[in-house]
Amino acid sequence: MKGRMTTLVSIITIGLLATSVMGATAREGAAAPVEVQAIWLFGDELRSETWEAVDGVEMERGGAWRPRVVVAATDPRFDGTPSVAYNGNEYDAVGGPSVGNAAFRIENDEGAWQQMPTVGMYFPGEDHHAETDVFVGERGYEGLTAIVDVETDRAAGIWNLHGYIIDGELPPAPEPYVTQ
Repeated sequence: MKGRMTTLVSIITIGLLATSVMGATAREGAAAPVEVQAIWLFGDELRSETWEAVDGVEMERGGAWRPRVVVAATDPRFDGTPSVAYNGNEYDAVGGPSVGNAAFRIENDEGAWQQMPTVGMYFPGEDHHAETDVFVGERGYEGLTAIVDVETDRAAGIWNLHGYIIDGELPPAPEPYVTQ
């Protein structure tokens, strides 16, 4: 019995060591995350939005704008021509927040970055908020992901972007824990 246990422990140990070495090798092949920063001003209209008010909620739909780059991205891969499309609901008349869904896009000669759907919110009476956005690389940037904190100041009309470009995908969403 002791011989079998020793053999089993040896097999498990070798397996763990091999997995550890393989994991380290795979990580070494990936590029290190690269920090990126940029500053954009609210910009010119590309597509007019529509407004509709229902039960005190003002709904903005379909608008798109070209932000003006104030400080170019610190990594040239994240630099280029930005655009943003936006849909939002303004609950101000009923004492609630402003809630919006934005879609930023950055295009340059090498590729593009498309923001995944992100919901942002302004509390009543506030013009500033921050959110973490995920941009997926396209064409020359396929396989890259940018995780970017975007601070928005509506009163100043500015977006301050700060984050990282990483080689690879995000970790998968966890399985929620549900009590039975």
